[in-house]
Amino acid sequence: MQNGRLKPQVEQDQYPIQLLPGMMAALIPREISRAARSGGDLTILMLALNGLELVRSRYGSAESEKFVVEAAGLLQTVFRGCDALARYGEDHFILALPDTNLHQAERAVVRVLDAIDRWNGTPKLSYNMSVSFGMAPYVKGATLEDVIRFATRQLNHNKSTAAHNSERLSRAAGAGT
Repeated sequence: MQNGRLKPQVEQDQYPIQLLPGMMAALIPREISRAARSGGDLTILMLALNGLELVRSRYGSAESEKFVVEAAGLLQTVFRGCDALARYGEDHFILALPDTNLHQAERAVVRVLDAIDRWNGTPKLSYNMSVSFGMAPYVKGATLEDVIRFATRQLNHNKSTAAHNSERLSRAAGAGT
C-alpha cells in the first residue's frame, strides 16, 4: 500500500498477469471490507478479451500471450493507481474499483473502449482488440463470490448479445450484396 491506497497489482505466474489465490484472498476482500466499513462505493469489473482463441490458433501461443500483455498494459493506462487489476483465467481480467459507483464504472468502460479504438488504429499487431465486460456493485453483506458471479453473468450476457448483434449485422450485410 502507498499512502493508504492500493497500487496496481500485477502478479507473474503461468500467464503474464495472474490472479493468484493469495491475491484473491487478500486484495479484493480487503476492498470489500473497506467498503463495508466506510459505506463507500466499490464496483467489481470483469473484462473478457475477445478473440484470444482465434489469435492463438492463427498466430500461436507466444503471440496470444503478447496480445494479453498488450491488453493488460492498455488497461493499466486507463485505470487509477488505486484500482486493483489482475488476470482472471486465460482471457479475463478482474478489477476492483474502490470509491466507484456503477455510473462511474460505466464511464471507465467507455475510457477502455476509447483506448482500444486508439490501439486498433495503430499498426501494432495483425489483429484488433475488443473486450466484453460485466460489472457489479458491492452491496453490504454480499460475498466476493456473489459479486464476481453477478459481474460474470452480466459479462456473459453482454458477450452473447454482442455475438448475436454481430451475426445479425453479418447476415444483413450479406443480404445486401
